[in-house]
Amino acid sequence: MTEPVAQTGAGRRRVVVLGRGEFADELVETLRDSAVTAAHATEAAAALSALSDGPVDCFVVVADGSLPTPASELFSLARSRTTAPGLYVSDETAALPPAVEQVPADTTHATTRVRRALLDSAVDDVPASTTTDSVGAYGSTVSHELGNQLMKLDFAADSASDGDEARRLDRVLSRLRRLADEAEAVGRGTAAPETVELDAVAADAWDRVEASDADLVVEADRSLEADPLLLVLFFENVFRNAVRHGGRDVTVRVETTPRGFAVADDGPGFPEDARLFEWGHTTGNGSGTGLGIVARIADAHDWTVTAYNDGGAVLDVRTE
Repeated sequence: MTEPVAQTGAGRRRVVVLGRGEFADELVETLRDSAVTAAHATEAAAALSALSDGPVDCFVVVADGSLPTPASELFSLARSRTTAPGLYVSDETAALPPAVEQVPADTTHATTRVRRALLDSAVDDVPASTTTDSVGAYGSTVSHELGNQLMKLDFAADSASDGDEARRLDRVLSRLRRLADEAEAVGRGTAAPETVELDAVAADAWDRVEASDADLVVEADRSLEADPLLLVLFFENVFRNAVRHGGRDVTVRVETTPRGFAVADDGPGFPEDARLFEWGHTTGNGSGTGLGIVARIADAHDWTVTAYNDGGAVLDVRTE
């Protein structure tokens, strides 16, 4: 992967990990693969020094029996240098100070909990006015789309004289109901995962974009645990962004990766702008909410989305 342009949940993504052995090495490598800046120390003094080198979002201690200083003492010493949350990774229960959480010695579990700490930290850093503007931006987008659909509904209702018109009316009404459901789901910020087929969801989302001159190529014959309502909205917003910035005849590809899936297009690529996933931020004439919705849906699933350029715009989605 080339250098990331932006990433969901990104901001201050710095973690200090204290630990020795294969598990600590694997945890640090996994975090770095997720674009987390992970400082790895094998001695307590070096870890405490790293806490003073700059802002830290999480302090992780991996217990493997070789650290001479008790965990409770380590976290107490760390508290004088940082207010970042602490995670103690061990299968053996230990007496820990307040605000320190213990997680089992499992790389996937520990990585997920670290990422959640980073997301919580990012939320705490957002000013209240920004949060209000974000909700307003999404509400404005939904209102605009509902207005378009209602205009179609009025026309269809006035001219519904046969079966074709009735079916057209039903389609518009279905779209309105789905918009309402999607707005509620995105606003809620949580997912209700079930097993879905990635290629089928991508095809459904592409139909909603209505980009007749563009092409979609799906090479993703696999199932995924995801909220079906949110996943189709995720793809729809990524596809719309590709068509808007890549041109009407853009080709968009969806393919699986070892840790999730990726969406790529052959357009000009992303601008060098780390604010791509911020609500209301736009580099063109859009509303600035498309990739903001993508980031919110990813966070609801505990996924990480990294934007980079490689012959066009690429979104790498890590679901594991």
